[in-house]
This record gives sequence, C-alpha cells and structure tokens, in this order.
Amino acid sequence: MKIFKLACRIITALFIVAVISMPAAAYESAGSTSSATAQKTSQVLIKNVNIFDGKNEKLTEGMSVLIEGNKIAEIARSISAPDGAKVINAGGRTMTPGFIDMHYHIALASARIADVSGVYAPDLDFLGIVAAQEAERVLQRDFKSIRNAMGPDWGVKVAIDLGMVNGPRI
Repeated sequence: MKIFKLACRIITALFIVAVISMPAAAYESAGSTSSATAQKTSQVLIKNVNIFDGKNEKLTEGMSVLIEGNKIAEIARSISAPDGAKVINAGGRTMTPGFIDMHYHIALASARIADVSGVYAPDLDFLGIVAAQEAERVLQRDFKSIRNAMGPDWGVKVAIDLGMVNGPRI
C-alpha cells in the first residue's frame, strides 16, 4: 500500500510538472484563433523614436522600429512601412527594453485587497480579478516579464498567454 501511495504521488508530481511546462499554444483548441495568435501576424512600425538599449549611456535618436507580432523584427534609421502595418509617430519619445521584475505577487500586489471590510483572505475568484487588473498595470509600467513569487497566479498566467488579458509574460 505504501508503494502505491508513493507511485501516485510521483505520477501526480510529474503531471504537475508537465502541465506547468506546457506552452500556451497547448491550451488553444485546434483551429481556434485567440488574440495572442492573431497578434503574432500583426505589424507595427514606430517612427521617430529614441532608443535606450540598456548598454550605452547615450540614446540612439531618430530611429524606426518594426514590430511583428510581439517581437522586434528590425531597428534602423528608416524602415518602409509594410502593407497593412500600423504606423505610429513617437514624436521623439524614448523606447526602452521591457523590464523584468524578478519577485512579484501578482494576485496580492493590489492594496485594494486590504480594503475589503475585514476580509484578509478573499476567495480565488476575487484574487483572479485583482490579478488580471494588476497584470494590466504592470504592463503599463513597462514590465514585460515578471517572476511571480508564490500565490494564486496560474489562472492569470494562462489568460495572458491566451490573449484574454493584457499583461506581462509570467
């Protein structure tokens, strides 16, 4: 009986590891198109932008940046806009690499949790809503990736991966 229980625990642990390491595409049903999938084919050209690359002290001024899907495809002084691309004039604003926060509690970061009339452990539905709202705020502060340091984050991670919620890579 002890061997059976141990085998069940090992199988459960392996299953959890497999699910956690599964790519987001595995959650999409065959033939479905999420906004994350659609975003991969979109193109955005940002013109007249200064680039801070995190390595040099000086900005590289007057650049153009072509983004395809969610990746930077090209950075150059002048780039012709591909057909159908959205063109944004940055007006000399500065673009930086996305920041990474290595210790974050996405579902617990909002101060509003403490404001829930004496309830210090709200249910998971409430925490999911708070996490989705916080994910948008994190992204707006230019954090493109976070390492969630424990907490009920799996639902919002999957929602972000599927394009249901705007947020950083978790």
